Amino acid sequence: VDPGSRASATKLKLMDAERRKCRSCCGQGAQVSVAVLLGLSLGVLLAELKPDESVMSVLAFPGKLWLKALTCVVLPLIACGMVQSMALMRELPGARDVAAWLLCLYGFTTVVAAVEGAAISLSFLSWTVEPLEGLTAEEEGMQQMTVTEAVLNIFDQLV
Repeated sequence: VDPGSRASATKLKLMDAERRKCRSCCGQGAQVSVAVLLGLSLGVLLAELKPDESVMSVLAFPGKLWLKALTCVVLPLIACGMVQSMALMRELPGARDVAAWLLCLYGFTTVVAAVEGAAISLSFLSWTVEPLEGLTAEEEGMQQMTVTEAVLNIFDQLV
């Protein structure tokens, strides 16, 4: 047997033991806390340094993708959970009454939210919005996108 392979196997065992040791002393809660503190300190540091806009867009890209992926996973989970709850609820006595109350509550809160949104929009927008005239990119001072921005937008719009 090759002595080099024994040494590498021993090294791998030691590394695995180190990982297990770290996981046992640092639970998931501690790891999440460390990650949150690291992200917060990095955000504060970057806010103070005020790096170039292209650097910030590249650094923000993984976070945007993460949030979009999280949305893609969470929304179907919520929908499936609601369907499963409704299926389980059918077996309970008095489920029809609870479902009727729930639908009435949902409908009422939806109507109240729509009326509230319309009232707030009318109160704020009635005196602040002016009709738009034909604008061109040159008049507004719009700039062309850089290559980095174009590539990031391509991948950003995929999800």
